[in-house]
Amino acid sequence: MSLFIHSDMFADVDTSRSTYRCVMTYAWEVVLSQSWLQKSVALSTMEAEYMVAVEADKEVIWMKNFIGELGIRQDEF
Repeated sequence: MSLFIHSDMFADVDTSRSTYRCVMTYAWEVVLSQSWLQKSVALSTMEAEYMVAVEADKEVIWMKNFIGELGIRQDEF
């Protein structure tokens, strides 16, 4: 499983909030592609990237649990 994340600081000019994108692949296939607005205003690029990393980590945990429920062995990751 691979995860790619990106954050655009101040992408929404009306609210000054950043957008972030998350693309997850499994066996060379895209299984998740999301883009959304961050919940709060980041004060720096570092903070914006940290916020997207935390949200992406939540997605990875959910996906690993879901794949486990499908019966796929966890050591295949």
